[in-house]
Amino acid sequence: MKIGINALSIGDGMTGIGSYAWDMVNSLVEFGSEHSYCLVARKRLVKRKNWREIVVERADRWWEELHLPGELALWGADVYHSPIFTCPIVDEVPSVITIHDAIPEKRPDLCTKEFLSFYKARIYPSLRAAAKVITTSEFSRQEIIESLQVKPEKIHVIYQGISKEFNPDQRNKAEEWKKRLKLPENAGRYDREIGNTKPCRGNRVCFARRSAWPLCRSRGFCISFAI
Repeated sequence: MKIGINALSIGDGMTGIGSYAWDMVNSLVEFGSEHSYCLVARKRLVKRKNWREIVVERADRWWEELHLPGELALWGADVYHSPIFTCPIVDEVPSVITIHDAIPEKRPDLCTKEFLSFYKARIYPSLRAAAKVITTSEFSRQEIIESLQVKPEKIHVIYQGISKEFNPDQRNKAEEWKKRLKLPENAGRYDREIGNTKPCRGNRVCFARRSAWPLCRSRGFCISFAI
């Protein structure tokens, strides 16, 4: 199978979507050698025989929606996957998009004006053009169905994998982190929850047990550590 992948979100300063795309590309390099791939990227990312790339420094909406399908069709792509929620409106090649959550619908106050403008301009044309939609949890699937009126049979949950960085061997570093953070000797298991790398300036930060997360969030706290 020939698979096109939107890798434009991969690069310096990339957010969660970029990390998702980068992890997917690395996993396909390691485990997906039976297929051929074409990355649409801002720079060269993979040097393998079964990988080719369309390098574009600046891809605007009209290039992505009208020119890219022709490029993919000439290559003979069977499917095009966009880890972000946009895809070409010209359906020369079937498209699959990933919608990670319904935050722009449920909590637009957490999004920038620029992102909301981009989202509103692209989400519905992309939903109409996409053959299938992927999301990463059943909770997100239900919210997307409710918020965007996506037919249930069109959207599928594909859970994210666990990186090799998160393995049992890391547990032996617990004592090191307890000392570094000056935690009490009888401290139990600690988890770090980070939504993004933006500073929580102006937000209240707290330490809380897992069971207290909903209460803390309802009172406006940004949870830094959970015990």
